[in-house]
Amino acid sequence: MIRAMSAGRFRLSRTAALCGLLLFPLLAGVCAGAENVHQGPLRLPGQSFFQGFRLSLVPWCEAPLAKGEFELGTFATWVNIWGWKPRQYLVDGETLRVRGVLGYGLSPRVHVRLEVPVTLRTGGFMDSFVEGFHGTLGLFNAYKEEFPRNRFRMVFYSPEGGEQRLDSRDTGLYLDDLVLSVKWHPFAGNRYLPAVVLGADLKIPTGFLEGSGLDAGGSVLLAKRVWRLYGYLGAQFTYCGRGDVLGVRMVHEQWSFLAGLEVRLSERFSLVLQEITNTGVARDLYEFSEATYEMALGFKARVGPETFLEFGLVENFVHYDNSPDFGLHFGVAHRFGA
Repeated sequence: MIRAMSAGRFRLSRTAALCGLLLFPLLAGVCAGAENVHQGPLRLPGQSFFQGFRLSLVPWCEAPLAKGEFELGTFATWVNIWGWKPRQYLVDGETLRVRGVLGYGLSPRVHVRLEVPVTLRTGGFMDSFVEGFHGTLGLFNAYKEEFPRNRFRMVFYSPEGGEQRLDSRDTGLYLDDLVLSVKWHPFAGNRYLPAVVLGADLKIPTGFLEGSGLDAGGSVLLAKRVWRLYGYLGAQFTYCGRGDVLGVRMVHEQWSFLAGLEVRLSERFSLVLQEITNTGVARDLYEFSEATYEMALGFKARVGPETFLEFGLVENFVHYDNSPDFGLHFGVAHRFGA
């Protein structure tokens, strides 16, 4: 990580500036409230192509489960991936990642979660929409319109020579690695101090994708309320056991950072803006050795006494070739049994 930072690969200053912009009202310290967590950030992991093989920071920062309470949820994210540099790489396709989640409250402050994820690889259908969306906003399509639409193809050219490919023969539905998590809420915060959520996560190599491996991570999330605004900051360190994916050498250590802002419009409905940064995954593979910056804008709603809904739009920025071009995120969860 030190080498990457010294080489300017991880542009922490941009993330820090974004965090400061999102949380400026909170830092002012006005109108502070005691309830520091409302509905929380979108429960959305990193969506870049290589990040899909690794343990990701998921901001579980909502109110903890009661002792003996269960939560059953489904979270799905569909993203369009595009990036092309001649004789370096071509990433073109779409993925749908669906996570079935079962949570259980061990105590009022500690709960465990089991995630069962699956991934669908496909050529998709969003190319025309993404090109039109970018054209309407006057954004550069990065030569996307010059390639066939709605196909799946991943090509990586090693700097030392050789190449690795995925194509239509590699599409289909795959079981991913199971993830077991423990979340601890040691401090609910007060008028001046934020709530704290600590987490430990383990990704177990039970899947059928090329990057299946044993990963372990530890995280800390902070939440603070000011009036109708809730600010969230988080960080996770992950050690990834897999040293290569598709012949590409991977770094073992990774940092992830979250900055989020929730605007409570009512007791049941909030708007959410968040950004997740993941440090580079590859040791020496062009933009894939750089950090990814993924922003999401959406809402969270309580649609029943114990039923929660979330929706978000996903977009990349800073580096446009190593992360999703556009995505849709949806989730629903229900608590019962307390």
